[in-house]
Amino acid sequence: MQSLLNSTNTTPLPDAYRWALLSIYTVVLVGGTISMSLMINILQSNVRSITTTAVINLIIVHILFLLTVPFRIYFYAFGDWQLGQGFCRVVSSMVHAHILLTFVFYVIILVIRYLAFYNGNDRMEFYRTMHAMWILAQVYRKHQNQTFSHQEFWAQVKSLSFVAVMLVCFVPYNVFRVYYVQNMNAKANLEGVNEVFLAITTLSCLDMLTFVGTGSKSPCRAGFCCCTL
Repeated sequence: MQSLLNSTNTTPLPDAYRWALLSIYTVVLVGGTISMSLMINILQSNVRSITTTAVINLIIVHILFLLTVPFRIYFYAFGDWQLGQGFCRVVSSMVHAHILLTFVFYVIILVIRYLAFYNGNDRMEFYRTMHAMWILAQVYRKHQNQTFSHQEFWAQVKSLSFVAVMLVCFVPYNVFRVYYVQNMNAKANLEGVNEVFLAITTLSCLDMLTFVGTGSKSPCRAGFCCCTL
């Protein structure tokens, strides 16, 4: 989209870059929409927790960005933008806001899990039910050590998944960005590469797929397993 800020009618990006970007954003839109829908459905059956609250905010960030993806697909498919410079800047800025906010919530989730793990409390829950129900839940958990171990294993796997997403999606773009800024005037072909690395950051919208079908074996809606957040 940066190329659009320099030209209101055409994009100077070669077709190879355009089709690569079109493919990436199509995968992000379809996969992200599916993962968000499944995750929202799963969250409806989960106990309220600090981690759950952070995940919900992360989902909202993803959804707000996904609303702008169809316009990116339109631009790269037709190589033309007829929706105004103002709206172009909004769409362009959303991807950078998405990177920042997603990273922030990743860090929050990882810190919460780190503190919970080393404090011996797998979920810092705040129940909205009666105190008696809370006691029953604690008794039940004490007699379900095997289930807890299974859930704790998947909780750690999901934490590693967030780290992997940051390394795969965010690190390459930020490393290349430094090189791009330093050489953007000397090497004109770097813009297409920069756009591809930027598009790769949006694959983080697929992160919620790590929650589907893992964790507790308790049944929940739509036939998927409830997740340990």
